[in-house]
Amino acid sequence: MQRPQSIYLALAAVLMGLCIVFPYATADQSLAAAAPSIYADGKLDYQDNMALLVLPIVSALLAIAAIFSTSIKYKPSLYNWQRRLCYFAVALALGTVAMAFYLFMNDTISGTVGIAIILPVIATIFLLLTSRATTKDENIIRSSNRLR
Repeated sequence: MQRPQSIYLALAAVLMGLCIVFPYATADQSLAAAAPSIYADGKLDYQDNMALLVLPIVSALLAIAAIFSTSIKYKPSLYNWQRRLCYFAVALALGTVAMAFYLFMNDTISGTVGIAIILPVIATIFLLLTSRATTKDENIIRSSNRLR
């Protein structure tokens, strides 16, 4: 069976990648055309702000890098490296939510929240589960080293 960390990291990477596909918020097209706002095309997405493009991509790439950092097993320093990558990816995912929420709240036209504002939160949960599973693996390896 695959290690749970790899599955959690893959799910987090996919969810962060989906932030590029779905809009963070949408507005009625007639309201968006009436006044200049970030909803010029009727939706708040990565085309409206460069941070909404960069943050999810870097977070997804960090999750993928953490998957491949587990190829060398039984080294405690490796688990610390994977955990640090996860925490940095969590910070970027929460930064994505914060940036989208900031842009959503500071616009004059009210809109409805899209699914992409929820996806980084779910990805954060998977990244934190990864950190927890990594800690469990590290403890198992340390206990087996004591038995040797």
